[in-house]
Amino acid sequence: MTGKVLFIMGLHSHQPVGNFDFVIEKATRECYHPFLEVLGTYPQIRMSLHYSGVLLEWIREHHCETFDLLGRLVGAGQVEMMGGGFDEPILVMIPDHDKAGQIQKQTDYLEKQFGVRPVGLWLAERVWEQCLVKPIADAGMRYVAVDDSHFKFAGLSGTDLCGYYTTEDQGRMLNIFPMSELLRYYVPFKDPEKTIEYLRAFAREDGTALVTYADDGEKFGSWPETHKHVYTDGWLERFFKLLTENADWIEFVTFAEALDRVEPLGQVFLPDASYREMMEWVLPVDSQHAYEDLVADFKEKGIWERAKFFVKGGFWRSFRAKYPEANEMYSKMMLVSEKVSRLGESPVSGQTNGRYEAARDELYQGQCNCSYWHGIFGGLYLPHLRYAVYNHLIAAENIADEELKGNREWCESQVVDYNFDRRPEVLLSSPHLSLYLVPHRGGHLAELDIRAKKFNPLSVLTRRPEAYHRTVLRSQEQKKEQDQEGPQVASIHDSVVFKSEGLEKMLQYDRYKREGLIDHVMGPEVTLDDFARGDFVELGDFVEGAYEFEVSKRGALQRVTMTRRGAVTGEQGPAALTIRKEVTLDAHEPTFTVTYEITGAEDRALRFVFGVEMCYAMLAPHADDRFYYLEEPDTTLRSTEGTSLRSTSVKLGDLATRVDVEGVRRFGLADGWQQLDIGITFSEPARLWTFPLETVSQSEAGFEAVYQGSVVLTHWTVVLERGESWKLKLEESHQ
Repeated sequence: MTGKVLFIMGLHSHQPVGNFDFVIEKATRECYHPFLEVLGTYPQIRMSLHYSGVLLEWIREHHCETFDLLGRLVGAGQVEMMGGGFDEPILVMIPDHDKAGQIQKQTDYLEKQFGVRPVGLWLAERVWEQCLVKPIADAGMRYVAVDDSHFKFAGLSGTDLCGYYTTEDQGRMLNIFPMSELLRYYVPFKDPEKTIEYLRAFAREDGTALVTYADDGEKFGSWPETHKHVYTDGWLERFFKLLTENADWIEFVTFAEALDRVEPLGQVFLPDASYREMMEWVLPVDSQHAYEDLVADFKEKGIWERAKFFVKGGFWRSFRAKYPEANEMYSKMMLVSEKVSRLGESPVSGQTNGRYEAARDELYQGQCNCSYWHGIFGGLYLPHLRYAVYNHLIAAENIADEELKGNREWCESQVVDYNFDRRPEVLLSSPHLSLYLVPHRGGHLAELDIRAKKFNPLSVLTRRPEAYHRTVLRSQEQKKEQDQEGPQVASIHDSVVFKSEGLEKMLQYDRYKREGLIDHVMGPEVTLDDFARGDFVELGDFVEGAYEFEVSKRGALQRVTMTRRGAVTGEQGPAALTIRKEVTLDAHEPTFTVTYEITGAEDRALRFVFGVEMCYAMLAPHADDRFYYLEEPDTTLRSTEGTSLRSTSVKLGDLATRVDVEGVRRFGLADGWQQLDIGITFSEPARLWTFPLETVSQSEAGFEAVYQGSVVLTHWTVVLERGESWKLKLEESHQ
């Protein structure tokens, strides 16, 4: 063989903040550890590895043998450790001071644990924008790696990609390596010989050709069916053996070594991009369908390979527009980041015995990227990951408020555009609760932080169409195709698996964002089933109509009064109807109250059903220690931990139960895992409906139904004579 090629192999491994221990345990046992074991038997093969800080910490605590094995490979010079953000944030998403802090924390950790300082950075989800050059370079990093599709979008191709380039912004320089997209689909899914053939095409006499493969480490044993394929069936052994047999012309180098061995090919300025699939997932549903149809059309015409790098999808930040829930988490993160930054700059921070560092670490965990987007991986659709983001952000905010405000009791309000939509929201806060109210969207309660529990029970995901629902609707056809093809190992980007039957029947979509204090005006004919399906008519315009508001304070109470002069449709046509709701927060109690006053038209009598909807994300709908209860005499109820929840109550069912009960004065939701009791009291006896909110979503394991929360609707039949008013008071407590 004449000619040589320099070959970089890099792997990135990460687990989301808040992921289940058993998931990470399985990934370590079936993926992370066996890969390092096999790599250690081939000392000729040198690799660049990246592990997020959150994953390294977990492995160090739970599997020291894996951590030590990695350390030995680093010590032997076989592995280069790559840096990054410690808790794997999308860097463009977080403030610059947090970019610097996240990268520095990972750098310090690697130096402390492995005795090396990284010189390059793994870019989370390969989300690139040119503005990253300065903060990455200022953090001491010399290089990043992104998909070669980034380069192809800039007009480069073929041998243009056999090396690396430099780029510049604001006087800072950074080296960028293109990672082969084709090798991402070859390794480990194609025969190892395919990779050898690919590399052979780039070999040069002067030995300066540089080819980069880098991808997710989880595909080596953690993705569905890959453990058997990679280890039991010996794919990885064959791959490494074949590489070493060709070591006379394939030379293994790390990213850092390549910088010293090879000159850059030139200067490049890349467009904003991520990997190609990510830019498809971020598109709105109709656009994603159009994109998929266009790709299929191009493939049928045989021009896709020539055209695909002129056909670009969306922009990563658009996930915040596609999913309001992602934008709300982002907005919370930005608010908390500002508070933690103020704590770090405050004169009291030096006297807090590590409290600033503790708040910063909680904030960083709340910046973990996985919950802020959705594609082939569950991400935003996984309630336990959203729970973890809010848990850590509320923890960081608690520390900052405790240090900045001291031990005094306090209660405050802010009128602020916290979610960056140019419309004001109202934030009520005390040491016990934080309420985020949205007057311009039906006066909804968008966030409710129970601060002692570091829990936002309103972190519910609305049911909405997804592009992949088109595949679900064709499920029978897909199943037939799978049966005909037989068992095979496929990339998760190509795999079609249905984890349960009848998912197509669960494709129901909401007309409004599911959250709290949603005001409904309906007819008496609406049933629980109608309401759960969204198959009913709103007689009023209050669900998402704009409410006027004013904020006031009286002693230890903060109050927001929201009013909408709307309309209700009756037998005689539209009629005026005014809803006034007043939300009050007490500095001394983990309780808020809502008083309603509904005033009818002056020209006619009205009769309708008024309902107040609350949606609670309680994580485990079928757990024995999470359930609805109803106040009744002579009944004692205890959680599985043995803690008394109420002295007089009866269990209605778990949080997946459909409840239809009349005459309710007080009911609640119990969560024994968090030792939390949410109790709601009404001044007027209510009819209570509940049902589970479930989505059909996609993950690497296939299509599945996911519990997103429990919908609670309390409602009353309201009869108003001309100009008459009806009043209601509800109180929600959190113990």
